[in-house]
Amino acid sequence: MYETISIVLWEHAGVDICISKIYGVLSSDSESIRRNVKPCELRTYRIGGYVMLTATMEENWEAWTRKMLELSRDGSVQNDKKELSDEGRRLARICYEHMR
Repeated sequence: MYETISIVLWEHAGVDICISKIYGVLSSDSESIRRNVKPCELRTYRIGGYVMLTATMEENWEAWTRKMLELSRDGSVQNDKKELSDEGRRLARICYEHMR
């Protein structure tokens, strides 16, 4: 499930679709997901094609939450400079609320 949430940092053209997947994961059980985060545990996630990010789960969670907030704002853009859809921003806003 954390691998699914980490997709938000990829910044590729399909972010709208990824947000809907993340929304599905967080909507089903965000309390349990948050509760089970082990703050000091190190995890490595792929960001984009080849870049790997290793950080504590607390750092990962904070990065994912910040990215959701950023994507939820009007005028937010994807890596290819296209604005996110209204639905993508709406779902990012809900995901951000689940993650706080």
